[in-house]
Amino acid sequence: MLIISGFAGIGKTTLSKKIGNILDLESSKFKWILPDDMKQLNNEEGKGLTIRNLNPDWPENYITTIYSQLENPDIEAIFISPSDEILDRLTVDGVKFIIVYPSLDSKSDMLERYKDRNNSVEFVHKLDALYEAIIESIVNRPEKSYVLGKGQYLSDIYPQLLTLEDTMINAGIHYKVTWHFKETEEVASATLNYYEKFQNNLGKAKIISLLKNACLSETQRIYPPKKYNALVEIRVIVYDGDQINDENENYEIGDQTEINKSIEKWGY
Repeated sequence: MLIISGFAGIGKTTLSKKIGNILDLESSKFKWILPDDMKQLNNEEGKGLTIRNLNPDWPENYITTIYSQLENPDIEAIFISPSDEILDRLTVDGVKFIIVYPSLDSKSDMLERYKDRNNSVEFVHKLDALYEAIIESIVNRPEKSYVLGKGQYLSDIYPQLLTLEDTMINAGIHYKVTWHFKETEEVASATLNYYEKFQNNLGKAKIISLLKNACLSETQRIYPPKKYNALVEIRVIVYDGDQINDENENYEIGDQTEINKSIEKWGY
């Protein structure tokens, strides 16, 4: 699944209406609560209004909605807010996204788009005043980004974004299992590797959780559940080529030569 953080006015909503399997998460309905006499306004008309209240559930309500859709098989892309507080949270959680924004010389065109779609006067004035600063902040972010030329919309580059080569992440786990059979007092052990490609949008924490679950499943597959105790010692987790020390586990480095052979076997 592709996550695109799109600048206001680049055509996210229009594209999502044309392509049914795109989820356009317009942030204003998550962030703001309008007075009762203004609730009839559509999303564009309500943007920038000063007579509104911040939703106390923001930004958790928005983040939770994004995460709830990451594994939805019916969606190929999610369009999200370019807000720094949202993007910073996704970055911390290891969720990858792409930023799409207009060029600096597209400012006058973008302001006309806001007027044409009935954005509030306050919204247009705010973007007029902050346009250059917002673009500069996007340029300085470390995530992958694409700039649209004058007159371009997201739909012009969307097919290209779908064919990016870095939509999958290599991840693996190196661990040792020791089985202690109660009835026979036998002990069996094995050092195992598990490797898979994951959608990078799942995020690091989710992928590590899936790797650990795979350890437990494989432990029971090798020896079907009997009256035994099994100790699973996680030696190394490799995520996108980097070794990770998981602080939530009793992490053991093990034999470095063995680890290097395992990593080489995984193709890193």
